[in-house]
Amino acid sequence: MTFIIVLRITLTIIYLCISINPSYSQLGFERIYNTVVTKNNKKLTRAWEGGLNYPIFSNIDFDNNGKQDLIAFDKSGKRLLVFKNDQLNFEPIKINLNLNQWVLFRDFNCDNLPDIFTGNAGGIKVYKNKGNFLFEIETTQIQSNLGSFTSSLFVSNEDIPGIVDLDGDGDIDILTFDNNGKHLEYHRNYSVENGENCGLDFKIETNCWGNFAENDNTNEISLNQNCSKESSIILGGGEHAGSTVTTIKSKNNQPVDIIIGDVSFTNLNYLKNGGTRLFGNIVDLDQNFPSYDNPINMYLFPYTSHVDVNQDSKYDLLISSNNSLIGNNQEVLYYKNIGINEDTFSFQTNSFLIGEMLDFGTGAYPIWVDENQDGLTDILIGSNGIRKNGKITATLSLLRNVGTPKNPSFELINEDYLSFSSNEETYLYPAIGDLDSDGDDDLLLGLENGKLLYLNNQAGSGQPYDFSIVSPSFENIDVGNYAAPVLFDVNGDSAIDLTIGEENGSLFYYENQKRLGFNYSLEIKNFGGVSTQDFSEGIFFGFSTPYFFRDEKKTHLLVGGESGKTQGYMNIKDEIYSDLELDFSDFHNTKDGGYSKPLVGDLNSDQKPELIIGNQCGGLAFYLGTEPQKAERITSVKKNIEYSILQNRLQINYLNVLNIQLRDLNGKLITQCEGNTIHLPLKKGVFLIRVELPDEVASFKIIR
Repeated sequence: MTFIIVLRITLTIIYLCISINPSYSQLGFERIYNTVVTKNNKKLTRAWEGGLNYPIFSNIDFDNNGKQDLIAFDKSGKRLLVFKNDQLNFEPIKINLNLNQWVLFRDFNCDNLPDIFTGNAGGIKVYKNKGNFLFEIETTQIQSNLGSFTSSLFVSNEDIPGIVDLDGDGDIDILTFDNNGKHLEYHRNYSVENGENCGLDFKIETNCWGNFAENDNTNEISLNQNCSKESSIILGGGEHAGSTVTTIKSKNNQPVDIIIGDVSFTNLNYLKNGGTRLFGNIVDLDQNFPSYDNPINMYLFPYTSHVDVNQDSKYDLLISSNNSLIGNNQEVLYYKNIGINEDTFSFQTNSFLIGEMLDFGTGAYPIWVDENQDGLTDILIGSNGIRKNGKITATLSLLRNVGTPKNPSFELINEDYLSFSSNEETYLYPAIGDLDSDGDDDLLLGLENGKLLYLNNQAGSGQPYDFSIVSPSFENIDVGNYAAPVLFDVNGDSAIDLTIGEENGSLFYYENQKRLGFNYSLEIKNFGGVSTQDFSEGIFFGFSTPYFFRDEKKTHLLVGGESGKTQGYMNIKDEIYSDLELDFSDFHNTKDGGYSKPLVGDLNSDQKPELIIGNQCGGLAFYLGTEPQKAERITSVKKNIEYSILQNRLQINYLNVLNIQLRDLNGKLITQCEGNTIHLPLKKGVFLIRVELPDEVASFKIIR
């Protein structure tokens, strides 16, 4: 069932200002990718694309040129990324949909527009592609006829199903493991058989597709197995551990083979189908696939994306981990299909795309430093750690500025700065400042346990950093979990204060009681009333990451967090002992994944600050400071605006929507987003909507 309300209204637009925030219009930012970064004397061609952790790839003709591009969903931060044409040119996508666990693009209604299938509470949710990359909810749970009753088509939260036209009738079918994790259920789509257009009319055809079974305790496959339909239909519960299913569809209309990955194992099983399109029968298997060329060995729970990588009309393999807790987060394996009459997969690399990016594992927490005291601004990055072969190790990484004051460029000179990998920390969050007032920068490191590690710089003013650990529990401070410190004189008394974000999304403000040196006293437990929690979007913690900066003698606060949005509180000097007014719920629309960490500073001496944001995928986004968009006056205009209310979202039915703001009747900003869709609050009431189009602005009210 499709839940959609379409409304058309006539608006009068009179003398509206395009600038989103006129009180802070002096800033403008443009995301760029050409700031040079080298590693081991080699230029990283994708340095600022934001990293990858656990991507799942599909094909889609994104630019409508008749060729299949790559689109990736990374459940770390729920990012959607497009890599266009055979050069795989990067383009991030901002789409306001609730995507969970996994995403596959498949065309369910045969309109040649791939739709979105995504996990949803033990089932499958579907968004219909309306064209021009606009989507609306088709169903929150796919249903299937199980014989005596109809129920949600079960997919374990740990699984990824196979979605493909198995029987060759034109509509898509689904393969998913039963609740015991032993057998594959075949849910056949009967839309075409019932004389209807392609749709989502499923019925369980067999609970033992392929006549095989997976072992309860291992990932071994037994062939020539039988099972009764009744024995496997179990709703809820069960002990299914987790498996991924990839369907391998050949060009010559042969029966579909499958590849299975398992939650506790590092290899893949390739199962050869010797049956028919309608009746699968696995007759052979490669339990160390591909045994003929670099068998896959990925920690842990590998998943295979069967996609055309290089636009040669052959489907290749991309393998990534599906275990976001301990799976390898710096590997994407690429096997190119070099076969002529049948598939043959040849290993190419274990760092597809990711090897050309700045990627620090999970999480990226950048700060400005001048490590070698040459007057050029370097970048020090903390992280939640590299996950490799079951071990998680947090490190510090150093990007040294090897450019000029007007043209910065960076060299990744150390991915284990200060050798913290030997400390077995799982989270390192740096802050820099002259704590002891001796003229050089000292270092604080926020830890997962909520405490701070203090490293004193022994070098002296003007000398390259030489840090030594002084205290494992600085000032006995403990903010709970995931301390995110920043050193900055907040109250303007020339003493360096300490503000700390934490797991629950608030800020702890410690005021320095000394002009020289430090003596910190907890002044405010919930500084400014700031919170990065958002229950309406499922953000129950927050993981706040504060950053202060000054511009034109005004103090501003940015706060990143779990949602990936960066909050902006502008000109806060007179407000530090009261609740701050939120000016940006998503600072300049810079959300790119989850767990954002902002950083602002002028890198190229043009008097316009640059912006760098770290994210959960371990990468960085670089925004060049630009001339602010000038305020424009719009004369009185009447325009028909069509919008849709889709459950708890409002969608503007125009392609080029730049920004949507949601405000209460007093004009207070509740939230804003880039693109054509915005989440609506759960509470009822009347709200003001402001829509920015390329050449005009519209405002109207909605009632919830």
